[in-house]
Amino acid sequence: MTGKGFSVGIIGAGPGGLALGIFLSKAGFRDFTIFDREDGVGGTWRINTYPGLACDVKSHLYSYSFDMNANWSRLWSGQPEILDYFEQCTQRYELGCNLKLNTEITSAHWDADSEAWQLTTSAGERFTFDVVVSAIGLFTQPVLPDLLEEESFTGTLMHTARWDHAVDLRDARVAVLGTGSTAAQLVPEVAKVARKVYSVQRSPTWILPKLDRPCTDREKWVFAHAPFAKKIYRTRLWLRSESNISVIANGSDKTQEFRGIALRVLEATVPDEDLRRKLTPDHPFGCKRLVFATDYLQALTQPHVEVVSSPARSLRARSLVTDDGTELDVDVVLCATGYAAADYLGQIDVAGEGGVTLREAWGDGAYANLGMAVLSQLLHALWPQHQCRLQQRDLHAGSAGPLHRARVEVHAAQAQVLCRGSTRNHGGLHRQDRRVDGGHRVAYPVQQLLPRRQWQGGHAVAAQRASLLGDDAPVSPRGLHLRPAG
Repeated sequence: MTGKGFSVGIIGAGPGGLALGIFLSKAGFRDFTIFDREDGVGGTWRINTYPGLACDVKSHLYSYSFDMNANWSRLWSGQPEILDYFEQCTQRYELGCNLKLNTEITSAHWDADSEAWQLTTSAGERFTFDVVVSAIGLFTQPVLPDLLEEESFTGTLMHTARWDHAVDLRDARVAVLGTGSTAAQLVPEVAKVARKVYSVQRSPTWILPKLDRPCTDREKWVFAHAPFAKKIYRTRLWLRSESNISVIANGSDKTQEFRGIALRVLEATVPDEDLRRKLTPDHPFGCKRLVFATDYLQALTQPHVEVVSSPARSLRARSLVTDDGTELDVDVVLCATGYAAADYLGQIDVAGEGGVTLREAWGDGAYANLGMAVLSQLLHALWPQHQCRLQQRDLHAGSAGPLHRARVEVHAAQAQVLCRGSTRNHGGLHRQDRRVDGGHRVAYPVQQLLPRRQWQGGHAVAAQRASLLGDDAPVSPRGLHLRPAG
């Protein structure tokens, strides 16, 4: 079986879409198309280009297990190198002829008569496929603050995911909104060039040290000439990452161990008692996503950097006003406020068998049978019930690694399942696997795990808000809303 007459449409040319394409190609399939609205592959690693951007998972783990890179320059690689890795994979596996870039999919409708999916682009083009796979990542819809515009702001306001490199931050007064991983990477870089930096936070977050360093020439040589060494090292990283998952269990030894590390790092790095108090979280360790940072805390102690412990409320002509009434004179406002990570396919109109829309099917939350099957032969390349119902924390709290690692590995595993199923019955999915409600069989037992997690109890609302709406700041999941005063 070579897949002749069987077609697959993949939405998204990020790590997930590319992995699916690679495995389909390896299985002998040729009739598949990978759509992406950007002008190249890489997904979030192409879209995001803000200063300091890097992965918070070690390079040898944040990569395909079937295509390990021996030449990573650092333990934690930056955005340009990660993007280059996925571009090289695209070339190596000759996916160019299967790519359709600069093409945004706006709708996906199931045609019961032909038993096929119709994809429609923003330009009005239509494509028909037997199976459609959504490989749209979590970091595609930026979440921006819901700010009151008291006066027309004459400075620059932008989300880090839409970074404008023409904006000159040299000698500027800059406010950075948010305290998550993005802010931890961005603030030190901004502090190097700006005259004044305000780190505006709704609440501080737990910071763990990121002991980054360049990979040595000897390490690169060993990984290049002894393939088993790469596998052993990667396995070691994976085991260490998995061993830290208990950090989200209430009262676990791992939770106490990591909390102690974070507090000691904070005390050693921030000598000022008042500043240290501002930077000490009041939520349980593991309740929100942990942040791994190299020089974030050090940057916050610099004389021209000020931590503001009140969320942004409004904008004036050349200032930002916080909830407590503090007015900050600023030229630039940078929003490191995360993404609508749980709003799956939020920008695509999806209707399946019987006209059931995805919004209707997921009215009470996202789920999928076997972690993949959503509607009739519509597959999702991320585990929706794990992502949404576990509020993203169950897979990556503690080390911040398992979810990112799983995101790459699950794409590959799901691609293999799709290929095997397709060669067996030409339809990719057995009928019982295509029921809209099938995912509940998986989602229900997952829910039984929740009471033992850190975000339960008094911090459940905070954790749910953080997972659905981003790292920090008052936000709207759909974008920036500047409301006229009065």
